Amino acid sequence: MAAVPNNTSFSFLDVVNAVSGNPTNLVACFANATPSAFDPAFSGSKNSLLNFRNYNESGGGSGGGGGGGSIYYRLMPCGGGTAAYTLISTSLSSQRYVLPLASNTYYTWVGTTVIQTSHPSGYNGNIQILSGISNCP
Repeated sequence: MAAVPNNTSFSFLDVVNAVSGNPTNLVACFANATPSAFDPAFSGSKNSLLNFRNYNESGGGSGGGGGGGSIYYRLMPCGGGTAAYTLISTSLSSQRYVLPLASNTYYTWVGTTVIQTSHPSGYNGNIQILSGISNCP
């Protein structure tokens, strides 16, 4: 399970991927969250997305969030080019992702990951997973 990055630019999807179960909104994220996985420096009143900063159910340090870092999934553009990284986990080598812009960029997971305490070069928090699509468009 991924950890929420220790910064203020993480997304709701980062939180969804770090919390057990399948929460669909912030209230459900807090309901499913493991209390010991919150970083005490950011846990606050548990009424804001930012309370999940450095949240980590996998353990690894004070509040669970320090220590081992986050798992980043290496993605390659379907048409070739520079690798990108996401925190959205998958175990499917056929999984496709998209960076939704005026001209969508589609990615495929190449089966490799890196564990880092900070975002690797090429990380993009706006990349989204595509459900039910296994071919590059």
